[in-house]
Amino acid sequence: MGYSVAFLGDLSFDAKGAERWLASVIAAASFEEWPVDWTPEPDEGLTVGELLDEAKGDFHELDRSDTTIRLRMLVSKDDWFYSGRRMETLCAFRQAAAHGGTGSLIIVGWNDAPRFGVRATMEAGGTTTCSDLDAKEVKVIQDGAAYAELEAIVEREIADLAMPDLAAQVAEEQTAVSDAAAAISKAPTIETALALMQKALPASPNHFTVQSLPKSPLIAAIAAHPDPRSVEVMRGELARIVGGPLSGQPEWNASSNGYLTDAERVFAFALVWALHLRGGADDA
Repeated sequence: MGYSVAFLGDLSFDAKGAERWLASVIAAASFEEWPVDWTPEPDEGLTVGELLDEAKGDFHELDRSDTTIRLRMLVSKDDWFYSGRRMETLCAFRQAAAHGGTGSLIIVGWNDAPRFGVRATMEAGGTTTCSDLDAKEVKVIQDGAAYAELEAIVEREIADLAMPDLAAQVAEEQTAVSDAAAAISKAPTIETALALMQKALPASPNHFTVQSLPKSPLIAAIAAHPDPRSVEVMRGELARIVGGPLSGQPEWNASSNGYLTDAERVFAFALVWALHLRGGADDA
């Protein structure tokens, strides 16, 4: 089965540490600790800098400075880089510890891929560890900030490939969502906050919209709103939209015996996720 794999790397160095690390030769023999079923290949004399130059992937973003390295990359498991360079990448990041680097590299299945993952950590003093991730740990990573950053990169690059003007539109929409989330956080009441969220939500309940809602800043802002009536008001809004207690996905209004509009469905999905994050979804 084909699927993709995410590489999420973050490192911080003291002065000159990153420079020394990039020039160092990757030496897998330096480490005894490896993920299950991963066997290091003989060293090729490749430097860390040369490896990062090869790290393109299907979608990628590599930020370098004098003191930091940030890698966000999505690679098909059938791609040569994954089959032939994942060991070197893991080793390269672990070597950062010897040059004063701290941080982590996480290699994890993407979206619907089998739930697998590997995490290498680099700590002060040259300590480095490597371990396999279980399904719960993978879920935490997939709900985290680095994973969300890669999702945004993929979205922008797909838009750019499909239609260059669309990339700018996507960037504008992401900025608009962030601005709306900030306004929601400052809204005086939960009713005002919900009205702001409705205006900022996508118009269509397509698969991408539904899948992206749980991680939307809009949902996080609504779930964290300080109004003590938030859960009560959100439950009331959800009941109004679906005409009673929610059963299954929000598609039908039980009292009017009719299908929900697209906007109502998106709003209902958003309410469900906000209640879930707030801890008030059990009997919504």
